[in-house]
Amino acid sequence: MTRPRSTRIALFMAAVAGIGCANVKTGLVAVGDHRLFLRCEGHGSPAVIFEAGAERTSNDWKAIMDVLASQTRVCAYDRAGLGRSDSAALPRSARTDAADLQALLHNAGVPGPYILVGHSYGAVVSRVFAKDFAKEMSGLVLVDSPLADFYHPPPAGSQQAEKPSIDWESSFNQASQVTDLG
Repeated sequence: MTRPRSTRIALFMAAVAGIGCANVKTGLVAVGDHRLFLRCEGHGSPAVIFEAGAERTSNDWKAIMDVLASQTRVCAYDRAGLGRSDSAALPRSARTDAADLQALLHNAGVPGPYILVGHSYGAVVSRVFAKDFAKEMSGLVLVDSPLADFYHPPPAGSQQAEKPSIDWESSFNQASQVTDLG
């Protein structure tokens, strides 16, 4: 059976727009000189972006993403050097991670506005993102967030002190400058 031309055009346009296609967007996305792993599900706005804690990955958010994907678009990613993402220059800071996240969302075509959900160090990154990219924000949820002035240097001789993957002092200083999100 041959479909009418208007039906074929509508089906083509729907496929191009992603309507009726799979809701899952998974893969590596170029961000500057490295690639970050991104997983998105669902449709709608605002997009809920999950930011994992230090040394954690997007897998931490899978169960809640599966539940929320029926309500709106949900995305989680692996920061540089974690999970399935490429490594990047070390040490990282909340500001460099926030800039990476903004570039990732734009390069992947994930439209705002965004609600960021940040856990632990991810809450520090989320606070900096909310300040630096306030016009792209719709909301902010902080889960087990450290206080901005909570920084304590790691013990001498520890792996964090000898080979830091995160510049904790800079990150907490950047977060402490976030006094107003709007």
